[in-house]
Amino acid sequence: LFLLKSGLVKVSYISPDGDTKILDICEANDIFGELFLGDYRFRIGQAQAMTDSEVYLISERDLYSIIQHYPQVSINFMRHLVNSHRRTMARMHALQHTDAKSRLLGILLYLTRHMCCTENQYFKLNPAITQQDLADITGLNRSTVSSLINKLRQDEVLGGSGRELLVNTAMIEAL
Repeated sequence: LFLLKSGLVKVSYISPDGDTKILDICEANDIFGELFLGDYRFRIGQAQAMTDSEVYLISERDLYSIIQHYPQVSINFMRHLVNSHRRTMARMHALQHTDAKSRLLGILLYLTRHMCCTENQYFKLNPAITQQDLADITGLNRSTVSSLINKLRQDEVLGGSGRELLVNTAMIEAL
């Protein structure tokens, strides 16, 4: 289990044919790598630092010891797992039932809520998150994401230029 003290890390699944899909983007105080606790001990994904990062490793033995001494940690960990599972299920539903624009807006809204830093009504997306990353997490290709971003900038749902992406959370929620 890993605790991200600082930085930005993407957790991805890579298919046998090399296709990468981002499962989540983690920021400071997030945990990842919890799948080792299940029956399957082999890795199905990878974690990659997107910015300079500091990560703490918590071994299985240490995690069990912490849970025994601090039972509230167990409750919080279960809450984390349930929330993670819910996000995964929601993303799977979106991939199956929503259009490209809605999937992109949904992930941008998720990132704004998760990273919770606003500038006025706009959230400034960390520039380490690229259009390719957005494509990999939404199941789209990069050119589709680029076209959608340009259209959403024209509609003032998004702001910024070049790599700077400002997300108007109020407008996305209204949509």
